[in-house]
Amino acid sequence: MADTFVPRPHCDHVAKVPCSNQEVSLSCGDCEKERIDTQRDRAAELLKEAQSRARDHSRPASVDIPPSHAEYNELVRKLRPFIPDELETEQQVVKKSVNPSLEAAFWASVKKLGNPRRIDTLCFVHLKPQALEKILKDGFDLKRDGSVFQSHHGILLHTTMPIPESGASHIHALICKVAVGQAKYMELKEIDTATIRLLRKSHDSCAQLPDGRYVVFHRSQVLPEVLISSAVRRKALIPGLVPRHWTSGSGLIDVTNEMAPKLLNLIKASSHPVCKGVDGKSCIADLHIKQVLRNQNLTLLSRYRLQQSSILEEKKGHGIPILSIQPGVEHHRFLNRDLNEVYLFHGSNPDTATIIARNGFDERVANLGGLFGAGIYFAQEGCKSAQYCRSKDAHGRFCLLYCRVTLGDIFYTDSTLANMRRPPARKDVPTVLYDSVVANPGVANGGHQVHRELIVYNGAQCLPEYIIYFTY
Repeated sequence: MADTFVPRPHCDHVAKVPCSNQEVSLSCGDCEKERIDTQRDRAAELLKEAQSRARDHSRPASVDIPPSHAEYNELVRKLRPFIPDELETEQQVVKKSVNPSLEAAFWASVKKLGNPRRIDTLCFVHLKPQALEKILKDGFDLKRDGSVFQSHHGILLHTTMPIPESGASHIHALICKVAVGQAKYMELKEIDTATIRLLRKSHDSCAQLPDGRYVVFHRSQVLPEVLISSAVRRKALIPGLVPRHWTSGSGLIDVTNEMAPKLLNLIKASSHPVCKGVDGKSCIADLHIKQVLRNQNLTLLSRYRLQQSSILEEKKGHGIPILSIQPGVEHHRFLNRDLNEVYLFHGSNPDTATIIARNGFDERVANLGGLFGAGIYFAQEGCKSAQYCRSKDAHGRFCLLYCRVTLGDIFYTDSTLANMRRPPARKDVPTVLYDSVVANPGVANGGHQVHRELIVYNGAQCLPEYIIYFTY
């Protein structure tokens, strides 16, 4: 059969697949070459300008430049999606500095890399304010600033804002341009000092997905530009408080283009390399996400926020602190550390997932014969939840839920909790129940627990936010 050629919608080139085809995300070879050439030419121009400024001995090494009103508003607009839902910014102080020598070194690095894959989104450095100010003026020192990665072989950068600990009143972040170059994408567990030493010989950087952290190997690949200090306060938990990333309207919203790549990386990165599962084999490596729906159910959101408020009031009324989950939940984003609110997976089937999205989780229909009683079970490993995705819809797709879960005050079990319909009572305050049960691997179930399971016994503590349809 002869190939069918179609013109690309945004250029005059001819190719087999349109540039705008979002399913395959292919780009025209000629377009890509032009993009790289344009980027390289632009880098050469900026390098020339930076070198000229660096030779101007009448100027100091670095100059503090107050951002214009327009620059400030644009920066605040860009930062807004990075601020967690429970935080509210009250005042932001922005420091902008220009160091011609650092600029020249950065654009020389961009030109040398050829196809630098420069990050246009914001990149953050998480260090103390005094260290950030020094980096803004003088650039990175691998021996000094690389220690945040516990080695002298790379600079650790984040694509998320630092989240303040409970009680903190400010957040500080250094915003940088980064030339990623040839990157090695790796799971969190794989990156260590020995790996960094080896990768430096063949790559310019490595990245940890899905948490969006980069380690770049050369100080010239990072250009510090702006230091931001923001006063924050935690919002009161108001029933119906809508997450910032939700769009207008309610119901099931198709967010496949935005969320499918992120969730696919998350599922694979959080899964065990070898996971036999209930069917005796692992298929996670062959998993393909076909559709992602965001469940903007305002009724369930209001119920969920109200339950959060109830948990906080009860624990404060009895003087019981809510301690952070131990160990932390790898890969998944924390939403509210004061309540141990985190995203987690829940395996289901397409028909049940639709009912849950409409009516929420219902603990009354939970199986009393479960290993930890009649609870609502969640997992941080994608491979664990995928074991329970056994039925297909009319299109041959399995279904997985990605939910907000408020764990609150956690009971860590070292055994099973058969026939339980609620979490255990606290020993110090017998009239108060824990809010959830966590079964850690190698500890729970007499030491035979393989996956980490997180269980709540009240459906109002879970918000089914995403429905993921996938195939193998």
